[in-house]
Amino acid sequence: MTGLSINKHIYSLLSADEQLKGVTLFPIVAQEETKFPFILYQRVEMQPIYAKNIAVGDKVAVAFKIVSDKYNRTVEIAERVRELLELRTSENYSQVTIIDCSEEWNNDGYVQHLTFQFHCLREV
Repeated sequence: MTGLSINKHIYSLLSADEQLKGVTLFPIVAQEETKFPFILYQRVEMQPIYAKNIAVGDKVAVAFKIVSDKYNRTVEIAERVRELLELRTSENYSQVTIIDCSEEWNNDGYVQHLTFQFHCLREV
C-alpha cells in the first residue's frame, strides 16, 4: 500500500469502532444538511521515503476535523480518535504520531483539529 490509500484504512478503523457509532465520517467535505457530530478527514501531505533509489514507503499527514454543536462531545471524539490512532501499527502503516492540534468555532459548530503522521511502508 502507498500513502495514497491511507484514507480507506482510516475509514475502516473509525467506522468499526463502537464508541464512534452515531458519528458520521466523510473524506474531505460533509454533505449538505449533515447532523452533528461528524468527522472530516483528508490527506494533507505526502512525502516518499527512499532507500537506495527505491521508494520504500511514504510519510503521510492526515488532518481530521471533528465537528459538533457540543464542545465536550468534540473533545470526547477527538480523544477516541487519538486513542485509536496514536502509536498504533497495522499491516498498512506504522509509527503513527500526532503532529498538530487546535480548536475553533465555525459554522455553528465546535471543531477539534487533529493531524497525524503515518508511515506507510511498501512491500519491496
